[in-house]
Amino acid sequence: ELAMPEIDLSRIMILGSSGGGTASFYAACMDERIGFSAPACAFCSYKTSILDILHCTCNFIPSASLWFEMEDLAALIAPRRLMVCTGVLDDIFPIDGVREAYAGVETIYKSAGAPDACRLLEMPKGHYFCHDRVWPAERALRNRKARLVGLKGPPAPKNPRIFSEKPPRKKRFLRGGIVFFNILC
Repeated sequence: ELAMPEIDLSRIMILGSSGGGTASFYAACMDERIGFSAPACAFCSYKTSILDILHCTCNFIPSASLWFEMEDLAALIAPRRLMVCTGVLDDIFPIDGVREAYAGVETIYKSAGAPDACRLLEMPKGHYFCHDRVWPAERALRNRKARLVGLKGPPAPKNPRIFSEKPPRKKRFLRGGIVFFNILC
Protein backbone atom coordinates (compact mmCIF):
# COMPACT_ATOMS: atom_id res chain seq x y z
CA GLU A 1 0.00 0.00 0.00
CA LEU A 2 1.28 3.44 -0.90
CA ALA A 3 1.76 5.91 1.94
CA MET A 4 1.01 8.89 -0.33
CA PRO A 5 -2.77 9.04 -0.86
CA GLU A 6 -2.44 11.97 -3.30
CA ILE A 7 -0.96 9.59 -5.88
CA ASP A 8 -3.37 7.79 -8.17
CA LEU A 9 -1.67 4.43 -8.74
CA SER A 10 -3.59 3.91 -11.98
CA ARG A 11 -1.76 6.88 -13.49
CA ILE A 12 1.89 5.98 -12.88
CA MET A 13 4.04 6.55 -15.95
CA ILE A 14 7.73 5.95 -16.49
CA LEU A 15 9.95 7.24 -19.23
CA GLY A 16 13.62 7.52 -19.82
CA SER A 17 16.16 7.97 -22.55
CA SER A 18 19.14 5.82 -23.46
CA GLY A 19 20.16 3.80 -20.38
CA GLY A 20 17.22 5.41 -18.60
CA GLY A 21 14.97 4.15 -21.39
CA THR A 22 16.29 0.66 -20.85
CA ALA A 23 15.67 0.99 -17.11
CA SER A 24 12.15 2.30 -17.71
CA PHE A 25 11.34 -0.65 -19.99
CA TYR A 26 12.69 -3.22 -17.53
CA ALA A 27 10.96 -1.47 -14.59
CA ALA A 28 7.60 -1.72 -16.38
CA CYS A 29 8.31 -5.41 -16.98
CA MET A 30 8.81 -5.96 -13.26
CA ASP A 31 6.29 -3.57 -11.67
CA GLU A 32 2.62 -3.88 -12.62
CA ARG A 33 1.84 -0.54 -10.93
CA ILE A 34 3.44 1.22 -13.89
CA GLY A 35 0.55 1.82 -16.27
CA PHE A 36 2.52 3.44 -19.06
CA SER A 37 6.13 3.02 -20.14
CA ALA A 38 7.90 5.09 -22.78
CA PRO A 39 11.46 3.89 -23.29
CA ALA A 40 13.31 6.23 -25.63
CA CYS A 41 16.53 5.57 -27.52
CA ALA A 42 16.78 2.17 -25.86
CA PHE A 43 14.47 -0.43 -27.41
CA CYS A 44 15.93 -2.61 -30.17
CA SER A 45 16.53 -6.25 -30.85
CA TYR A 46 19.56 -7.45 -28.92
CA LYS A 47 21.12 -8.94 -32.04
CA THR A 48 21.19 -5.60 -33.92
CA SER A 49 22.13 -3.39 -31.00
CA ILE A 50 23.45 -4.67 -27.68
CA LEU A 51 25.26 -7.64 -29.23
CA ASP A 52 26.52 -5.78 -32.28
CA ILE A 53 27.40 -2.25 -31.10
CA LEU A 54 29.43 -1.12 -28.08
CA HIS A 55 27.07 0.01 -25.28
CA CYS A 56 27.43 1.03 -21.67
CA THR A 57 26.81 -1.73 -19.14
CA CYS A 58 23.48 -0.28 -17.97
CA ASN A 59 21.89 -1.83 -21.09
CA PHE A 60 22.82 -5.43 -20.34
CA ILE A 61 21.09 -8.32 -18.66
CA PRO A 62 23.80 -10.99 -18.53
CA SER A 63 23.09 -13.87 -20.93
CA ALA A 64 19.59 -12.54 -21.77
CA SER A 65 20.03 -13.17 -25.48
CA LEU A 66 20.46 -16.88 -24.81
CA TRP A 67 16.84 -17.02 -23.62
CA PHE A 68 14.85 -14.19 -25.18
CA GLU A 69 14.92 -11.05 -27.29
CA MET A 70 14.07 -7.62 -25.95
CA GLU A 71 10.65 -7.56 -27.61
CA ASP A 72 9.70 -10.81 -25.84
CA LEU A 73 9.74 -8.89 -22.56
CA ALA A 74 6.79 -6.82 -23.78
CA ALA A 75 4.65 -9.79 -22.74
CA LEU A 76 5.40 -8.76 -19.15
CA ILE A 77 3.99 -5.27 -19.83
CA ALA A 78 0.94 -6.06 -21.99
CA PRO A 79 -1.87 -5.04 -21.80
CA ARG A 80 -0.54 -1.90 -20.07
CA ARG A 81 0.44 0.98 -22.35
CA LEU A 82 3.84 0.93 -24.02
CA MET A 83 5.22 3.54 -26.37
CA VAL A 84 8.60 2.75 -27.90
CA CYS A 85 10.31 6.03 -28.84
CA THR A 86 13.24 5.93 -31.22
CA GLY A 87 15.35 8.27 -33.28
CA VAL A 88 15.38 7.28 -36.93
CA LEU A 89 19.02 8.42 -37.08
CA ASP A 90 20.11 6.69 -33.86
CA ASP A 91 23.37 4.90 -34.62
CA ILE A 92 23.46 2.71 -31.50
CA PHE A 93 19.83 1.54 -31.65
CA PRO A 94 19.44 1.15 -35.44
CA ILE A 95 15.97 1.86 -36.79
CA ASP A 96 15.76 -1.44 -38.69
CA GLY A 97 16.38 -3.38 -35.46
CA VAL A 98 13.84 -1.24 -33.61
CA ARG A 99 11.19 -1.82 -36.27
CA GLU A 100 11.89 -5.54 -36.32
CA ALA A 101 11.61 -5.78 -32.54
CA TYR A 102 8.50 -3.60 -32.45
CA ALA A 103 6.77 -5.96 -34.89
CA GLY A 104 7.13 -8.59 -32.17
CA VAL A 105 5.63 -6.18 -29.64
CA GLU A 106 2.60 -5.67 -31.88
CA THR A 107 2.11 -9.43 -32.08
CA ILE A 108 2.30 -9.74 -28.30
CA TYR A 109 -0.18 -6.91 -27.72
CA LYS A 110 -2.58 -8.33 -30.30
CA SER A 111 -2.43 -11.71 -28.53
CA ALA A 112 -3.07 -9.94 -25.21
CA GLY A 113 -6.20 -8.33 -26.66
CA ALA A 114 -4.67 -4.84 -26.47
CA PRO A 115 -3.44 -3.96 -29.97
CA ASP A 116 -4.15 -0.25 -29.39
CA ALA A 117 -2.17 -0.05 -26.16
CA CYS A 118 1.23 0.03 -27.88
CA ARG A 119 2.83 2.43 -30.30
CA LEU A 120 6.11 3.02 -32.08
CA LEU A 121 7.05 6.71 -32.12
CA GLU A 122 9.78 7.46 -34.63
CA MET A 123 11.50 10.75 -33.83
CA PRO A 124 13.34 12.72 -36.52
CA LYS A 125 16.71 12.78 -34.78
CA GLY A 126 19.41 10.44 -33.61
CA HIS A 127 20.06 9.35 -30.04
CA TYR A 128 17.96 12.17 -28.59
CA PHE A 129 14.75 12.41 -26.57
CA CYS A 130 12.21 14.58 -28.41
CA HIS A 131 9.88 15.53 -25.55
CA ASP A 132 7.88 17.76 -27.89
CA ARG A 133 6.84 14.62 -29.80
CA VAL A 134 6.47 12.24 -26.88
CA TRP A 135 3.78 14.09 -24.88
CA PRO A 136 1.32 14.54 -27.78
CA ALA A 137 1.89 10.89 -28.78
CA GLU A 138 1.34 9.74 -25.18
CA ARG A 139 -1.91 11.71 -25.02
CA ALA A 140 -3.12 10.18 -28.30
CA LEU A 141 -2.24 6.65 -27.15
CA ARG A 142 -3.97 7.18 -23.79
CA ASN A 143 -7.11 8.60 -25.38
CA ARG A 144 -7.24 5.86 -28.04
CA LYS A 145 -7.13 3.15 -25.38
CA ALA A 146 -9.67 5.01 -23.22
CA ARG A 147 -12.13 5.19 -26.11
CA LEU A 148 -11.81 1.44 -26.65
CA VAL A 149 -12.76 0.62 -23.07
CA GLY A 150 -15.33 3.41 -22.76
CA LEU A 151 -13.31 5.47 -20.29
CA LYS A 152 -12.08 9.01 -20.40
CA GLY A 153 -8.31 9.04 -20.09
CA PRO A 154 -6.69 11.14 -17.38
CA PRO A 155 -5.62 14.60 -18.49
CA ALA A 156 -2.07 15.00 -19.71
CA PRO A 157 0.08 17.64 -18.10
CA LYS A 158 -0.69 21.04 -19.62
CA ASN A 159 2.92 22.08 -19.97
CA PRO A 160 5.28 19.41 -18.70
CA ARG A 161 8.61 20.96 -17.86
CA ILE A 162 10.38 17.70 -17.29
CA PHE A 163 13.42 18.33 -19.48
CA SER A 164 15.64 21.38 -19.48
CA GLU A 165 18.75 21.82 -21.59
CA LYS A 166 20.65 19.61 -19.14
CA PRO A 167 18.14 17.21 -17.59
CA PRO A 168 18.71 15.86 -14.09
CA ARG A 169 19.87 12.29 -13.73
CA LYS A 170 16.83 11.21 -11.70
CA LYS A 171 13.82 13.13 -10.53
CA ARG A 172 10.22 12.46 -9.52
CA PHE A 173 7.43 14.78 -10.60
CA LEU A 174 3.88 15.03 -9.33
CA ARG A 175 1.42 16.71 -11.69
CA GLY A 176 -2.29 16.40 -10.90
CA GLY A 177 -1.94 12.99 -9.29
CA ILE A 178 0.23 11.62 -12.12
CA VAL A 179 3.68 10.37 -11.19
CA PHE A 180 6.40 10.80 -13.77
CA PHE A 181 9.79 9.21 -13.44
CA ASN A 182 12.56 10.70 -15.54
CA ILE A 183 15.43 8.25 -15.72
CA LEU A 184 18.53 9.19 -17.63
CA CYS A 185 21.82 7.36 -17.77
